[in-house]
Amino acid sequence: MGWIWLAVVLLTSGLAPALGAGSLCAAPCTPNFKGTYVVCSYRRLLSLDVPLCPNQMSPDVRVTCDLDAATTPVSPDWTVAGPHVAPLFNNMSSLSLQTTNGPCCTLPQRNDTAFPTLKKLDLQCTTSLEFWATLPTPLFTTLATLRLTVPASNALSPRDLPPPSPPLVGVTAFDISAADLVQVTPDATFDGLPNLSVLNLAGNLLTAAPGQLWQRLTALRFLDLSDNYLQNLDSAALPSSLQVLNLSRNRLPTLPAAQLQALTQLQELHLGSNVLTTLAPGVFAPTSNLRQLTLAANHLTDLPSTGLFAALTRLQLLELSDNALTKLRAGALRGLGQLRTINLSFNQLQTMEAQALATVPQLRVLNMTGNAGLKTFPTELFAHQGLLEQLLFPGCGLTGFASNQFDALTSLQQLAFYSNNVATIHPQQFARLTNLVYLPMASNRLKELPPHIFDSLTRLEVLYIDSHRFTSLPPGIFDRLTNLQQLFAYNLNLTSIDPGLVRHNTNLRYLDLSNSFQPAHSQTVDLQLSGLVNLTTLLLTSLQLPAGTNQALLARTNLEHVELGGASVCDPATGIGNFTLSDAMSRFVLQDTNCEAIWVAAHRVAAEVVLMYNKQLTSVTVRAIDLHELAVSHNPVLRTLSSPACTEFDMSGTPLPYDDRYCQAWGQNVFQARSLSDPSSYSDNLARFLRNCFYNAAILDLSGNGFMNRLTVMRETLGQPFLVGTGMVQPRVQINRMWTPVLSFAAVPALVLQDVPAKCSLQSRWDRIFDQANNNEAVDVYQQFDCACVPGYSTQGAAGTCTRNKTFLDHWWGILIVVVASTLVTLPFFICVLRVIFRRLRKVEDDLELNARLLENAETVVSALKKGWEIDFEELALRERIDGSIPGTFGEVYRAEWGKFEVCVKVLRLNWLHMDPMVRQDFEKEAEFLQQTKHRNLVRFFGLGETNWSPPAPFIVLELVERGALNDVLNKEHLPWRTKLSIAADASRGLAFIHSLGHLHRDVKSGNCLITSDYRCKINDFGTLKRPSEDREREHLRGVEDDEGWIALGSLASTVASTGSSQAALMTMSTTAGTPMYMAPECLLQGKVSPAADVFAFSLILWELHFERSPDILRELEVPLRGPLFPTLCRVYREGRHLPLEGMVDWYQRLCAACMSLEPADRPSFDSVLHELEATLAHPDLDMEVKAVVSQPQLDLDTSTEEQRV
Repeated sequence: MGWIWLAVVLLTSGLAPALGAGSLCAAPCTPNFKGTYVVCSYRRLLSLDVPLCPNQMSPDVRVTCDLDAATTPVSPDWTVAGPHVAPLFNNMSSLSLQTTNGPCCTLPQRNDTAFPTLKKLDLQCTTSLEFWATLPTPLFTTLATLRLTVPASNALSPRDLPPPSPPLVGVTAFDISAADLVQVTPDATFDGLPNLSVLNLAGNLLTAAPGQLWQRLTALRFLDLSDNYLQNLDSAALPSSLQVLNLSRNRLPTLPAAQLQALTQLQELHLGSNVLTTLAPGVFAPTSNLRQLTLAANHLTDLPSTGLFAALTRLQLLELSDNALTKLRAGALRGLGQLRTINLSFNQLQTMEAQALATVPQLRVLNMTGNAGLKTFPTELFAHQGLLEQLLFPGCGLTGFASNQFDALTSLQQLAFYSNNVATIHPQQFARLTNLVYLPMASNRLKELPPHIFDSLTRLEVLYIDSHRFTSLPPGIFDRLTNLQQLFAYNLNLTSIDPGLVRHNTNLRYLDLSNSFQPAHSQTVDLQLSGLVNLTTLLLTSLQLPAGTNQALLARTNLEHVELGGASVCDPATGIGNFTLSDAMSRFVLQDTNCEAIWVAAHRVAAEVVLMYNKQLTSVTVRAIDLHELAVSHNPVLRTLSSPACTEFDMSGTPLPYDDRYCQAWGQNVFQARSLSDPSSYSDNLARFLRNCFYNAAILDLSGNGFMNRLTVMRETLGQPFLVGTGMVQPRVQINRMWTPVLSFAAVPALVLQDVPAKCSLQSRWDRIFDQANNNEAVDVYQQFDCACVPGYSTQGAAGTCTRNKTFLDHWWGILIVVVASTLVTLPFFICVLRVIFRRLRKVEDDLELNARLLENAETVVSALKKGWEIDFEELALRERIDGSIPGTFGEVYRAEWGKFEVCVKVLRLNWLHMDPMVRQDFEKEAEFLQQTKHRNLVRFFGLGETNWSPPAPFIVLELVERGALNDVLNKEHLPWRTKLSIAADASRGLAFIHSLGHLHRDVKSGNCLITSDYRCKINDFGTLKRPSEDREREHLRGVEDDEGWIALGSLASTVASTGSSQAALMTMSTTAGTPMYMAPECLLQGKVSPAADVFAFSLILWELHFERSPDILRELEVPLRGPLFPTLCRVYREGRHLPLEGMVDWYQRLCAACMSLEPADRPSFDSVLHELEATLAHPDLDMEVKAVVSQPQLDLDTSTEEQRV
């Protein structure tokens, strides 16, 4: 019986014109029809998309007819369609039968007609599935794909889906997606489809899929269970024939290893958008043929380094985006030797180990977008990715890269790192990326670009450097980019620009320099564009071009899109701008100008003219043969507009008065008038304005206008009923038993009303529709906007004006009540707060008084303790002065006897006391430091006092170190190599201890390294330990810069300069800032003092230990000395030279070079140095005199400082 419905529709749609039937879709036929869908709906009386000639149809015809069981007459036999239907069926490749409000079609068991070319059958039913169960096999001998569609309102149970009889042996694909299936039981459901290889169950309500079901489908290759509610899979294995398994968008919390046991042929596995948190080891072991694995949008937090994917040796795509991974470990991708693409975007990666990608050398695409906590890459991360073509890591919070970060990526074509925090970039950062084509590096924190950063990128086609704080671009920075086609350099902060910036980029098609200049630095630039013959898009807003240049640009035949702006666009004398566009120009934008009147002539079909944000513009005249878009928005004083009709029109933010041409001529399809600044004329003409726009414009935006508050007018105009897509002529709708005219639109109009007193919402209603032209009546849906006041507003007056409701605070008494209530509520709180404050103030006063008393007591205690350290000068017997070759900073050093002990006495020089009263304070600080500090590698402190000389001088008593200073020892003896290393370790240990206390020595030299009888080293002379006050810093460190640019430090420089060039003095004499020959370059050149300066001085001790001679850099480099020594030293360091290190063993040379680095930041800490020396000393096979150990520990420049206390 169901076939007759199809036949009737086919007849009434003009498919059998020879029968002379009354056709609702009749039209002259068109031969050689090659359409894909033909729709002939009885209910809506739609005409055919293309009239058909039944005998001249291409094989790819698809036919769809809506069958209305309630209105379609019933006939006992579908063959009434006659011979004219057979040619249609004989050429169909796809047939879709759909009912609107009745049961599905039922075809009789007929064998006299077949569909010889039919490949796909789509059944769209609503209630029963009789047609599905009784498909006549002879009619569908070639059918390969069967789709069964059931609306969401009807959930199917398994018993509703009986197997077709007889079986459809030719059907290999069955689609029953989005059918609201809640369960599929292992019955005979699919027995009628014995050769099924594709099964689509996506978009249902399944919570489980029994394993016994899959056992019946032995030929199944593709199984789609996505968009269900699966929480687990049956423990029985899936069919081993599966090649594609889609389990995306379910609720799987785990993936049992047994579930994939038999899937040895699986090539694609999709597990995205589940709730997986972990994956069991070996879960993918059976699926060694897998090519694609999707694990995106799960809750994975870690990939173990044990090789979760080790068995997937053929995998080419790994999708891990939108998880919660925090770290990518070395070995996590082990086994993926053929991997081509990995997506790690939008995880929470913070760390990537250096060897994390070492096991994926075939990688072509690496996406790490959106890992905001990544911050930095290990230097060797990409060392094995020589075949990588795309590297994407925007939005990762990266602050910079190592200079050789990308050197191994010689095949790279796309490098994207926009929206990071990169502040600096190395000049050779891209030197090896010669195949790069696409480079978006916008929105970082770069303030400048190195001049030759892009020189090697000769194949680059697209470059984004926009949204930075560049104040200038180096001249010629783009000269080598001869293949560049698109350059985005907008939103910069330029103060100047090179006119020849892009003169060599002859292949450039798109150039955007808009909004790149600071308003305060606006200047005229004659940008050289004549050689850019391929340029089609040019955006230069905020760039001032010379007079006459603008019109020359607009006349160029290659330009299609131009945006200009700035004060030089229009004639400064008249404020008038005349712009004649070339025949090729389709879009012209003019903004932020000083123009008062603009005249534009456009000759291109569908031209677009945009004139916005021109504060002085009062008049616009446009002449065009075919204007598509005209935008004159945000011109605050625009009053006059002359233009031809346009499809899209925007006048937002202007005071243009009402005009009848709105929406009829200007804005026939899109009309925007947001926040008009002079609404008075619109209030007077609101009904006519809304009627014109509602009848004509498909998109109407009147947001932000207060005049949209007259509800009665809005309901009369915007509230008219309308039909969509019917093609009826003068239709009427029966509303409340009255025939009301109804509008007919091709599409539903879009009405945008934001920030207005009234809103209009679209409503759909059923009613009787009468078509006067065809004298036909039917029940159909019509649309209507219902307008009402927004919440907080209500209608007032006869016009139904939406007026804001008065609130409690709109009355004076309401405000008074709120103030009084607030006072009553908050007053107790403030009283409590004040009481608490006063109590705390009293407690603070009591604490201050107590602390003052305690401080007095503490000062008494401290004075008593200091008394314990005092030594009477009479107790000492000075024997001889022992610092003749190594004078200290402030004192003279004597050998003395103190009772039965030999000690060292350091006496402050009297001349220093007269020259600088602050010296006594520094001397006392040295004594105080020694009192509070005890370490095996610092000289021991015994006490202090004052001499009985006139005038008295302070002194301190220290441990006497037998062998004296290291330089004296090296001059007298040849020490074994192990002894030298032990001395260096002792010195670094003592200095590390000083640094750990937050102090700097500032006079590290071999003369201050004292050697005991057993050749242990102790650090001495802490006169420069504390940095002087700011005033003394300026006095001693502020130098006089001569024509060579050197800085003389304090009085010593002038002394040396005046006495000639005493190198010996500079090797031994100390100043308040240290001994000159041992001073770091930054101390000499800039007066900067830091822990790294002590490390530099220590490097000279290491050199001295090795070569057993003073570290005289001028002598070693054979630099002639003419005049003062300081300029010569400064010049040597400015040239980047240092003491020669040839002849040292490798590890010792590396240590010296690191400590001797001219850059303070590159020097190691003393803890790192000590670690290196101790590790070497601990080696049992160390050759003391000749060579180093074959494998020595490497110096770690990043080891943090630790305190070493004894």
